[in-house]
Amino acid sequence: MWNDKTKEFLGKTFGYLIVFIVCAVYVCTAFVTLDETGKTIPQILLDGALSFILGFMINRMLDLQGITNAERDLRFRSTQDLHSETVSRIAPYIDKLDEWCEEKNRENLKTQRSRCLANEGMRYGEFFNDDGSVKEVKIDPAKFNDKYLGPIERRKVKCFHKALRLRLTPLTAGELTSEHGKADDPFNFGRTKTQFEKQSSTEDLIFKLGTALIFGYYSVRMLQDFSYATLVWNGLQVAFFLISGVIKMFA
Repeated sequence: MWNDKTKEFLGKTFGYLIVFIVCAVYVCTAFVTLDETGKTIPQILLDGALSFILGFMINRMLDLQGITNAERDLRFRSTQDLHSETVSRIAPYIDKLDEWCEEKNRENLKTQRSRCLANEGMRYGEFFNDDGSVKEVKIDPAKFNDKYLGPIERRKVKCFHKALRLRLTPLTAGELTSEHGKADDPFNFGRTKTQFEKQSSTEDLIFKLGTALIFGYYSVRMLQDFSYATLVWNGLQVAFFLISGVIKMFA
């Protein structure tokens, strides 16, 4: 297992290392040319299938290894232990947890609606009661149809409907006591491991299928008439991309 210094070093340099490898690979394309393999459709499908299986298995194994490494992290384990201790401490009051969650859900809905309305200078009390029910809202036709005030009023109506239809992740006793956010949805605790692995597998399937077909149909061969001009041109492109990326990094 890597020590803390090694992980810290990789954390600082990993992005630079990947950029260097990608740039090096792109510059090296000056020595090769892309060409069709000339394989038959069955051969392409077979080679593509083997490439797909290899790429998919590598991703899945490293994906699971990443989860395993994270679960062995002391910060994760200490947080998990603290959560278990907290659940044990509240066990005598577990019957009151559902009621507490409902109260927090009402408070959260009011807070998020207030933030949404504040974007257009609107107050929560003008449109909603304390219990979350909707007040009777009347639209002034004169303002709504006015050349200058009309756009403002239409934005306010749109904002009100957005606040009215706001859907937030409900806080439940099950979520709080199980072992598994968004700024505008604080009770969304993210994906469980099962949900993460399912989504990750789906993305891998789509990506690997496309790359497998491409690598099965195309191949590369060494250039017979190598051109330094092509090498320099690729190098200039990489330099431009690096300058653009560095500007983005510092921004």
